[in-house]
Amino acid sequence: MHIPSVLAYMFPDVGREGWKVQDDSNGKGPYIAEWNLTDPQPTVAELQVIGDSPEFMAWDRLRLNATIDRQTAATINKAIHPKVPTDEALGTIRDMVVQIINAIGLAPTANFARLNEIAIAAIKEAAARKAKL
Repeated sequence: MHIPSVLAYMFPDVGREGWKVQDDSNGKGPYIAEWNLTDPQPTVAELQVIGDSPEFMAWDRLRLNATIDRQTAATINKAIHPKVPTDEALGTIRDMVVQIINAIGLAPTANFARLNEIAIAAIKEAAARKAKL
């Protein structure tokens, strides 16, 4: 169970300033070290029940997909697209991203599909540039 994620799910209108999760590296794992909300602090058992719920798992998967989409967009826009001169290198990186997403069991979102189309277009543009060399 990832305590910060469960707390973010339980208290969606509150940022991380509402609590501090800490791990003292003593083998006991993370815990809520500070609680700055007027709502009662949830117990470990309550966190576990919510963390194991299908609703939380679906919410967390959507959150992870959104994070991957943002990271993919940033990678394509800032790192791969302007610097990769060949279609092979860009295609390889794109394939690796897709393999990672599939390996961890995340379903691509519509935004990821859009970014994938951008990557494919960039691969084709790179191939066209390479053919002119």
